[in-house]
Amino acid sequence: MCMRWLVAAALTAGLAAPASAQQQANQVTRQQIERLTAAFVDSWAKQDAGAIAGLFTEDGVLVSQSPPKAFKIGRAEIKQVYENVFKGGRGHLEVNIEQLLPFGRDAVIELSEYRVTVQGQSGPISLVGHASALDVRQGGTWKIRMLAAVPDAAASGK
Repeated sequence: MCMRWLVAAALTAGLAAPASAQQQANQVTRQQIERLTAAFVDSWAKQDAGAIAGLFTEDGVLVSQSPPKAFKIGRAEIKQVYENVFKGGRGHLEVNIEQLLPFGRDAVIELSEYRVTVQGQSGPISLVGHASALDVRQGGTWKIRMLAAVPDAAASGK
């Protein structure tokens, strides 16, 4: 009887260790993605389109509503989009990561809510939307492989 308890305890401990290690790995990944997102927000605050483009992979994709096409591919096109955004006087950006979904060994899908506050004629206006990103680890560094941001319909009419 005592031997069964020892075996059960050993099995339980053996199964708990990998789960704990996975949770720790998930927490480390989350912290790294939060740093990537913070770098994006910081670069936005500085209106540094080049720094934002540098957060993408070389062949990164930005899905946007900016003409002339919906898909901007590569850092040069992405930089141009953000240069145009900043010419319009974009204001303060906040991003809240709502969920991270594992996507293979070195990739995660990031689901976020964003809020951009701009100065309108009658005071501040908040534009709220949601974004999804595929973030990948390349050479130990997390980069954005694809980013799609969509303003919420209710917020865009304000």
